[in-house]
Amino acid sequence: MEGFRLVRPSVWWVEERIDAAVDRLDEALRAAGLPALEVPADAEALVEIAATVAPYRLPADLHRFWERVDFRNSPVSGWRLPEPLDARLALDTQRANLAPGLAYLFGPPLLFPIARISGDQWSVELVSGWSEGGTVFSHEGEHRIEYPSVSDLVEVYAELLEEGAFDDRGGRAVLLLGPERAKQEERLSAAWPHPLYGHAREVPADYAGWPAHWLAAAGIDLASRIPRGATHTIAQAVEAAKQRELVARVVGKVVWLGGSSDGVLAVVDDGTTQLEVWCPAGASPWGPRMSDRFEFEVAMQPSAIALDVRPVDA
Repeated sequence: MEGFRLVRPSVWWVEERIDAAVDRLDEALRAAGLPALEVPADAEALVEIAATVAPYRLPADLHRFWERVDFRNSPVSGWRLPEPLDARLALDTQRANLAPGLAYLFGPPLLFPIARISGDQWSVELVSGWSEGGTVFSHEGEHRIEYPSVSDLVEVYAELLEEGAFDDRGGRAVLLLGPERAKQEERLSAAWPHPLYGHAREVPADYAGWPAHWLAAAGIDLASRIPRGATHTIAQAVEAAKQRELVARVVGKVVWLGGSSDGVLAVVDDGTTQLEVWCPAGASPWGPRMSDRFEFEVAMQPSAIALDVRPVDA
């Protein structure tokens, strides 16, 4: 058709869809004799989220959903969904995730949490210059795509309640795994290939397998992973540092590892001797990890071996 062009769905259409999904979910809960959806009490959290995630934005359907629903106290959840978060707790969780010790565990800052318990989290991709976002991910090793959007998730929940595909656990509906999986697959098949992820259904945990826009959002340069080669053995570096300040690159196996939110202390062995290396939090996305070999760039002084390091895989 001449003059036809594909345009992004407008915000009003997205909000209209999520409003219809929320109404349908609420009606399904009431029909099943379960508690109705609650309205959130914290109206300021969404304002703080907008300021915190800028220049990114919440997808329109998630923003509207949190305007209308106290997700944290939702009377329905999926079989695999962790504890749902309201907007305030999601913001607190995102801030904690960005701490150096946890950075990138749940993907780049472009992913915003919607459910979390312990180390299990689900996230939604934020709106950015790369895409309209909205894709729902889980994080169990790999970053698995669960739903095309929050609207799809809410619609599936409403459908399963209407069909009776849930267990009533003391006034809380827990959806049955098999039926939910089947409906997830239907939604994903209808929406794929994805504009950014193609036919993929998951993103590897290893940064080397991340899409380019994830790496850009996280500020990760894959070139920093390429070893440049040792300039000294550990024994040579220690001996030279007795006489003068020294910056050296050493390569060895991590034989002990411990630390805190401030960083990690690694004991490195290259066969000539061992060296304690302090790695400040955020110094490198690549490690170190116990029992693996790494290249460390270290700054050493005659009075004390105080080290500023950038470990890379060796």
